[in-house]
Amino acid sequence: MKRFLRKIFNPRVEPINRIFIYSKNVLNNLSYLQELQPKSAIFPVLKSNAYGHGLLQITKILRKTNVPYIAIDSFPEYQVVKKYSDKNVLVL
Repeated sequence: MKRFLRKIFNPRVEPINRIFIYSKNVLNNLSYLQELQPKSAIFPVLKSNAYGHGLLQITKILRKTNVPYIAIDSFPEYQVVKKYSDKNVLVL
C-alpha cells in the first residue's frame, strides 16, 4: 500500500527535452556581439537561473571573458555569481 501511494503522490517525472550548452558557443556568441558593438560594454543578464540554462554553469563560462558586469535579479543569484566569478555584479 505504501509503495502504491508513493507512486500516486510522488510520480517520477523524466524530462522529455535536453539542452546542451557548449562553452565554446557561448563565448563565440559573446565575441560576435562585441564585434557588432565594439564601443559598447556588454552586460550578460543571468536572471532566473540564466533563463533555465544554469546560473553556475554560465557564470563559470563567463569568467573567461572581459565583460565588466554580470546582471542578475535576486540576492541568492548574487551570492552564486559573487562566489564563482570575479566580475562585478549588477542586481536588477
